[in-house]
Amino acid sequence: MKNIPPIYVTGNINKAQKLKNLLGLNIDHHSLDLDEIQSNDMRAVVEHKVRQAYEILKRPVLVEDTCL
Repeated sequence: MKNIPPIYVTGNINKAQKLKNLLGLNIDHHSLDLDEIQSNDMRAVVEHKVRQAYEILKRPVLVEDTCL
């Protein structure tokens, strides 16, 4: 199976570059306008975002949410 680099889904290109440098991995970047659910359950919020991103891109994805 071919190694497909994950896509870091963020609107901030600088965050994507910092993550690439920090991990030393080949990571692609894509900006998506995702729905954000309101919940105190951080796992539910992140799972919702990652599932949406995967459904759109059909590739392994990374998302971030500070849950503030």
